Amino acid sequence: MKVRFGFTCRGTADLALEQYDVLLADLERLGFDSIWLPETMLTGSFDPIVGLTYAAARTERLKIGTHLVVPGRSPVRLARELAQLDRLSRGRLLVTAVLGLPDHDEVTAQAVVKSERGAMLEEVVEVMRLLWSGNSVDHQGAHYCLSNASLEPLPVQDPIEIWFGGQLPGALRR
Repeated sequence: MKVRFGFTCRGTADLALEQYDVLLADLERLGFDSIWLPETMLTGSFDPIVGLTYAAARTERLKIGTHLVVPGRSPVRLARELAQLDRLSRGRLLVTAVLGLPDHDEVTAQAVVKSERGAMLEEVVEVMRLLWSGNSVDHQGAHYCLSNASLEPLPVQDPIEIWFGGQLPGALRR
């Protein structure tokens, strides 16, 4: 049986941004498997794309993971960011796609309709997987439309695993 240890950094609730470098060095030195940066819209969490890019550059073997709030993001931009981050980290990226906190202010900050978040998440993941295939993508969905879209470079992982997080029945169905 393989046992892995990861550390979730909640941002300024855990440490000052200026101490993030020390945390990364300590996690790598102590043999931790991964660093996780959860995303929230309004709390002191570190931006996961920025923070994980920094972690990829500062570490050699530490996997880099996020609980990423997907609804409200452009699927093309997100697919591109994650593909490049996966390449820069040499395939160490871990992604958990979440709806975001159910708090009214958090949903408002996402600029999405609360009842549409699940469908948006599913459509974004579908489009990203199509883009990561390396093919040209035409997509006419409920929330996003693409014509002749493609990405380069592609991620190292084929495919990037996307985990789903959540506690409600809809999340469990996904």
